[in-house]
Amino acid sequence: MKNEKKFIKLTNRELQIMQILWKSDKSLTATEISELTGDNNFSIFSVQNTIKSLLSKKVIEVSSYTKVYKTNAREYKPLLSANDFATMQFTHYFDPSKETAIPHLVATLLKLENTENESNVIDELEKMLNDRKKEIENEKSGDLCLSTRK
Repeated sequence: MKNEKKFIKLTNRELQIMQILWKSDKSLTATEISELTGDNNFSIFSVQNTIKSLLSKKVIEVSSYTKVYKTNAREYKPLLSANDFATMQFTHYFDPSKETAIPHLVATLLKLENTENESNVIDELEKMLNDRKKEIENEKSGDLCLSTRK
């Protein structure tokens, strides 16, 4: 069985904070996150409550502490990457009984790519597919070696 991660559902507010953390190249405090939301309805208290929820879901962690004026503030970083989250969402709703689902998904995603970069993306996908084929062949040959030893 493949390495499956537990499905994590995020609220809109949680997703908004995760997107801020994913875009940042450094850990952020709750105050910095609040400022980056650009949403006056998303108070520092809402940010702090949402951070508590994200911590309990184990999708972020306290990465360090920093001095802010006379107090210490926690800095947060994501434990779940944007790509892993997107993959988790897809696999949760994906119907594995349909053999063509993945090729159709890739084709649809390629249509979203800008045309000047599309050729590079296709080249990269071909390399990834070839690498995966080699992995599968190696796994099969490893299985054959194990079964002949028994």
